[in-house]
Amino acid sequence: MKAALQAGYPLQAVVIAESILADRWLSLINAHGAGLDPDRSTLGPVAQKAAKICHELTHYRQGEELARRAQSWAAERNQVLHAIAKSAQGAAPSIAAEDFVARAHEVAVRGVELVQYVKRWHRQQLSKANR
Repeated sequence: MKAALQAGYPLQAVVIAESILADRWLSLINAHGAGLDPDRSTLGPVAQKAAKICHELTHYRQGEELARRAQSWAAERNQVLHAIAKSAQGAAPSIAAEDFVARAHEVAVRGVELVQYVKRWHRQQLSKANR
């Protein structure tokens, strides 16, 4: 992700961040019986389910806030990935190319940061479970 950002490819960083976040949350929720297919599950719904599980299990309370952040970031991810192509019928995209690149970079940076927080929290939970 960091290499993609440094090379000027924020969309690649966004996609990698989404994949890692979905993987970590799927690990948690499937361990609690969700039974979701990793090949068919997207971050938004996965993070929503993770937030619910974390809310119900008091030892995962910090995870609830992280899952809500992932859910919010997933909406930003969708917006930035589709912003340049989606537009009203017969209209140009609503975001200028320069603004699109800046926005993509911002979303990528937040995604990289969120991945770091979630991975750290996820490792802590696995460590606790293995004691």
